[in-house]
Amino acid sequence: YISIYSYVFAIFMSLWITMLIEFWKRKQNKFRQIWGTLADQTSFNKKIRLQFISNEEFSHINDEVKNQDTQKYISIIFKFLSRVFMTILISITVGVFLTLKQYDLGIYAGVINGLVSNITSNLFTMTVVKFNNKENHKHEDSFINSLIQKVFYFKFINTNITILWTIYQTDEDF
Repeated sequence: YISIYSYVFAIFMSLWITMLIEFWKRKQNKFRQIWGTLADQTSFNKKIRLQFISNEEFSHINDEVKNQDTQKYISIIFKFLSRVFMTILISITVGVFLTLKQYDLGIYAGVINGLVSNITSNLFTMTVVKFNNKENHKHEDSFINSLIQKVFYFKFINTNITILWTIYQTDEDF
């Protein structure tokens, strides 16, 4: 049974943890400035990836630097495609779960659902690396952070969506 207090508590906890994290970041930056390590966090000290393609081009004819936005658009397209692919694979997992739920297969339904979840997870992990390479990250840490974030979100949702669906659905819904 979910009451209004559950929602109020969830909102309170979300606000509380957000405030805690933001105050902690502020405190960390204060100590970094006092200890003189704040300059180490700038992008000037980060190494540029070898695979990075700059969007600026120097013209030897008129000695000007031109910005080319084509690489930026390609990066945005691949970010969008990775999210669409993630949504499709999660939909496949949920579709298989709902299809198996209609039949009384017992333990076999759980095994099949686990296999489908594992296959879609491996498929996503293999393809998201290719998508992430095409996103043209300038620094290695932003490349790795983007990859970790996508894989974490997908695996978290993919493995827990069937559990959440089962919790919030009753037998009358099927």
